[in-house]
Amino acid sequence: MNIPVDQMSVTEKLQAISLIWDSLGDTPDQIPVPDWQRDELKRRGELLDSGESTVSDWDEAEKRFDQLGK
Repeated sequence: MNIPVDQMSVTEKLQAISLIWDSLGDTPDQIPVPDWQRDELKRRGELLDSGESTVSDWDEAEKRFDQLGK
């Protein structure tokens, strides 16, 4: 495959990335997951289960992020 990336605008590159990323969802079983990522997911799950870590919905996280810039 030969894609003229150097001739594409930033917008076109982002659109291409989005199309590729979205298409990966069609075959999730074919996406390799390294052991270190599995280990990290397990560690984070254990932190959630123990109550040592919490999650936020997107709106809450966005508000906290915005406050960091002030």
